[in-house]
Amino acid sequence: MPSRAAACRTIAVVGAVLALALPAVASASLTTAANGPERTGWYPDAPQLSPSSVAAGQVHQAFSASVQGQVYAQPLVANGTLLVATQDNWIYGLDPNTGAQKWARQLGSFYDIANDSTISSTTCPDIQPHVGITSTPVIDSATNTAYLFAKNPGGSDDGYQYNFHAIDLSTGQDRFPPTAISGQQADNTSTHFHAHYQLQRPGLLLMNGVVYAAFGAHCDVDPSQGWIVGVSTSGQLKTKWTTRSNDPGTAEEDSGGGIWQDGGGIVSDGSGQILVATGSNNDGGVPGGGAVSCTQPCDQDPHSGAINGKSQPLPSNLGESVVRLQVQPDGTLRPADFFSPHDAWYWDMPDQDTDMNSGGPVALPDSFGTSAHPHLFVNGGKSGDVFLLDRDNLGGFAGSSYPFTPPNDNVIQRQGTATWPYGPIVSRFAVWPGDGGYLYSVTGWWGGTKNGEFGSGGPLNVYKRVVDGSGNPQLQLVSTTPSTNTPGQNMGYGSSGMSISSNGTAGGSAVAWMVWQANSSGTGAELRAYDAVPQNGQMQLLWSTPIGQGSKFNPPAISDNHVYVGTRDGHVLGFAEPDPPPSTSPTEPAGPGISLTSLKISPHRFAPATKVTETRNGRKRTRRVGGATVRFTSSAAGIVELRVERRTTGRRAGRRCVRLTRHNRRRKHCTLWRTRPGTIRVNARAGANRVAFTGRLRGRKLALGSYRLVVRPAGAQTAKRTSFRIVKLKRRG
Repeated sequence: MPSRAAACRTIAVVGAVLALALPAVASASLTTAANGPERTGWYPDAPQLSPSSVAAGQVHQAFSASVQGQVYAQPLVANGTLLVATQDNWIYGLDPNTGAQKWARQLGSFYDIANDSTISSTTCPDIQPHVGITSTPVIDSATNTAYLFAKNPGGSDDGYQYNFHAIDLSTGQDRFPPTAISGQQADNTSTHFHAHYQLQRPGLLLMNGVVYAAFGAHCDVDPSQGWIVGVSTSGQLKTKWTTRSNDPGTAEEDSGGGIWQDGGGIVSDGSGQILVATGSNNDGGVPGGGAVSCTQPCDQDPHSGAINGKSQPLPSNLGESVVRLQVQPDGTLRPADFFSPHDAWYWDMPDQDTDMNSGGPVALPDSFGTSAHPHLFVNGGKSGDVFLLDRDNLGGFAGSSYPFTPPNDNVIQRQGTATWPYGPIVSRFAVWPGDGGYLYSVTGWWGGTKNGEFGSGGPLNVYKRVVDGSGNPQLQLVSTTPSTNTPGQNMGYGSSGMSISSNGTAGGSAVAWMVWQANSSGTGAELRAYDAVPQNGQMQLLWSTPIGQGSKFNPPAISDNHVYVGTRDGHVLGFAEPDPPPSTSPTEPAGPGISLTSLKISPHRFAPATKVTETRNGRKRTRRVGGATVRFTSSAAGIVELRVERRTTGRRAGRRCVRLTRHNRRRKHCTLWRTRPGTIRVNARAGANRVAFTGRLRGRKLALGSYRLVVRPAGAQTAKRTSFRIVKLKRRG
């Protein structure tokens, strides 16, 4: 469960309801994929992203920053810098509020599929045309250092290599020269790391001064294995471990067991503990790489590896499995536990392509457990099955039989959802611990054509945490959205998993965010927000907006009430809602030396903001209407006063316009501005500022009529002015 504290700005405003987009007072952090080593995808420090305010239409696009290359890595935030990495090996440090570029650099050339005679762009649709930085980096906020792996031409492995970088987040420069990843497995010198054929997809893990990266096959081209590589934060290569540690045979026999997890990060549930899910062995075998050898149940102790009472180590080949690795005193990795389904040998056949690791595994919060099973783990794959495992005893391998009758897998629960419309699990799981506990899984169809759409998908499945009569934790399927196989409405192949924002564990505060796309092309992708708690078996869509071309499986990142999305067409988009409120106790210096430019209010005619409920197509929707946006540019940070004045009719008194009284009614009329509505002091930043003005002051709506907004730095004599008019809200229908 994420443990970092929120850095929220919630300051009461006396005299007005205004919101100003300002830099964070205390910088919030998002330093790793899915917001923690458990990979729950839960972001509990977003109190302003409530279901009611999102449904009211208050979400706005704060910025769209152009970058060079496709963005498959989740953006990260630390110490006031938004880190973005692309497949063209470009890295960017951006302002997390405005998207303004602080620095940018390229970490060498990228791997270009068009120049590779072994892997063709026409037969390799997974990621193309370039591969550079694919996985989500990891940041050590204490040292302000970002760690990442980049694929580059060069080196001795068929002309390609992976390089480990430690980046100063303030400047984008390397802390020390890059470390190349090459060589053989730590405990098997005959198994070599082939950077050419490997893809570093899962998010990185930083643990005890070592950065761990997982690898799998690029487009299933042999030879490749599942690897985990550990590099110290000072650049020393500490360990290399592979899921295929047997002596190599042919290229195909020596390949398989890749770790890709839809980009989901390496999981850790404690110091020195690593959990990953692996893919196909490519040989139709059971863990260990051999053929199915028993027609009766093969009982295996998951800790000793004993099968039918015979003691032996854990299998040397750990494809189609969930694997627990333990860091040894010398820094090497040792398998300590595993689980593989009894029918994995069938999944493993070359024509099945039914990886165990396409669901992005998650270590569930302890609130999901019971006294019998306090520590839980969820994994799923292309078979459509959801496995609820006990992290203290993953379950081993229960043996194989055909047809698929008992033995039952040694798991807490296995839910099969392969029958349409539930479909294969092809995006990362996400968790909401509040409201009783929910688990989210996006399904899809990974090939062929459904309803005329290539790579079309299935629904978003939601499971609720329940307890059975024996006191065992269970996952109950409570929602499939949409409920029918509807073209264009399913979660198309490549749609992301969910990211859950909330105000801690407060009930009713959670919103489920995702990047929806209709099919594998990503064209026409949308950022969608759902109420995290389903109603009547369906997730309720609160809000959506187009984002361009979506990146496959890449969920939104959330930090400091902002939602960040990287796209395949080279953009990073930031969304915020509502804007952070202004401070009533400004700490920036007031300044007659500050100058203001470009004052605008839009629209000029508006009604005070309010919420309206409409019924469309039989469904009720609440949204916010009315209000305006004030924009101005400040030459420096400081206190700025926004004074609202109402226009009235006065009478001439010499050169002055004075208040109308019974004694001057016959004098010439003039325009008089009354300051009674009030003055508000806000803490502006240098550069562009935006104020969301609701048309209310002191909690009351402004009366109908004409007004003027006067904006000046505190203590300054000069000011900028613009006019607006409060009108009556026009209701439709």
